[in-house]
Amino acid sequence: HFISSINQSSLYLSTQLKKYADKYSNIVQLRGRGMIYGLEYTGELGNKISRSAFELGLLVETCGSRDHVLK
Repeated sequence: HFISSINQSSLYLSTQLKKYADKYSNIVQLRGRGMIYGLEYTGELGNKISRSAFELGLLVETCGSRDHVLK
């Protein structure tokens, strides 16, 4: 039951993030597996989103060689 629940949550998460990625042209790629995902952005947008999210009390971080992936 636990594994089934994780699989359902993972499918829901990936489906929703894919819709988001398809909607915005500055998202280059959706990366991830299971319950760990990242959105690759163009330019400095990932850093701007990370800072804004932190100001609102949400912890997200950037990764990648140019901090261009928001996870």
